[in-house]
Amino acid sequence: MEVSHFPSHVLYLHGFRSSPRSAKAQLVGQWVQQHYPHCAWQCPQLPPSPAEAMALIHRLVATWPAAHSVVIGSSLGGFYAAAVAA
Repeated sequence: MEVSHFPSHVLYLHGFRSSPRSAKAQLVGQWVQQHYPHCAWQCPQLPPSPAEAMALIHRLVATWPAAHSVVIGSSLGGFYAAAVAA
């Protein structure tokens, strides 16, 4: 597979009352960095307000190439990921 088919950006969105320091977020981050070391990795601390969280997420991905970006999440972060991907 050509390198151009690999993701260039990965965004992980944690769940409600969780954080980028959670075990799950750290495991995903380690896996991404091990398998796709060239990727831009982001796992921001999401604010509790849904409007503020979505605004932050949209700011983070605004300049990312949609065709080579991955957005994943857990729990509420998964809902946000689905909304951003749509």
